[in-house]
Amino acid sequence: MKKITSYIYPAICISLTSLSSYGSILAFCIQFFIEPIFSYLYFILFGMQLSASSMSLLVGILTLSAWLSAMQCSANIIVQDRFAKTIFMYLISQNRAMVFFLIRYITITVICFMSSLITSVIVLYIAAADVLALLVPLCISLILASLGGAIFGVFSSVIGLLLTDGFAVLNLLSISIPILSGAVIPLYLFPNPLISICKCIPISWIVESVGLFLSFNTSDAFLLCGYALFLELLWILITLAFISFCNNRQRITGQIEGMHL
Repeated sequence: MKKITSYIYPAICISLTSLSSYGSILAFCIQFFIEPIFSYLYFILFGMQLSASSMSLLVGILTLSAWLSAMQCSANIIVQDRFAKTIFMYLISQNRAMVFFLIRYITITVICFMSSLITSVIVLYIAAADVLALLVPLCISLILASLGGAIFGVFSSVIGLLLTDGFAVLNLLSISIPILSGAVIPLYLFPNPLISICKCIPISWIVESVGLFLSFNTSDAFLLCGYALFLELLWILITLAFISFCNNRQRITGQIEGMHL
């Protein structure tokens, strides 16, 4: 038990350093509560003209926002590791590195899910929606979005560090994923090759399942959620393999915000 605690406690503490970087409770609330609500308003005003179902659009946007929040938060962990020089701890023991990664991944996913759930319930209540009826599909979609967003944040940051900028790939994904997710612009408006690329991203399956949940086609909705979960597990394996590759070759080097670390 003591050995398990020696793994879990430090990993959770390091995970929470990404939250302390906001400097104050006000900054944290703005990041996790105020900004998501403004994001919902922005996407709703833009996407309402393209969607046949306003409620499906709203829940899809809530899901997309949860993905983006988790992606940004998990990316902050990797970048802060570079500032604190703690990322080189991963070079000491490969097994210890994977355990720390998984614990921190779960911790940050739970935090992002809870913040997304609270803001989503507030937005649905303001929109006069039946919150209780939407609670189950909302929770499922937010959990999957938080899981997927967190792993994409880690993956993009590790690649970014290899390319000399910890946020380079993350910024690119933050722009492209809202467009490719299908939450704002329906995927059927895209050419078939681009749709095939979108289907490699779990968020597209999650957003599509939201519409099926709201149309009471639960069997197909759960099937799409299964596809999304399978893709997320696949991306987790890809990310772990990539981190292992970087550790073995000690290639995690680069420049972050003008600082050579």
